[in-house]
Amino acid sequence: MIMQSDPLKSDDHRKALEAMRDILADHLRVADPNVSAQIAARLQSVLSELAALPVAVGVGVVSSLKAERDKRRSA
Repeated sequence: MIMQSDPLKSDDHRKALEAMRDILADHLRVADPNVSAQIAARLQSVLSELAALPVAVGVGVVSSLKAERDKRRSA
């Protein structure tokens, strides 16, 4: 099996959504005002979809959020 390094092409739906969230957030920061509303709407949709996913077994919501925050800060 070939390992994919691009999370957008991942079979893991959560990882793909997280990658999309990060990309959209980055684009929104520098977007032209004419397209920022469309990017924000898509970002909101991705965030809603992520929130609807179940948290991994053995991982609490707080620790999951902390891990995400730490990941963003280290990038």
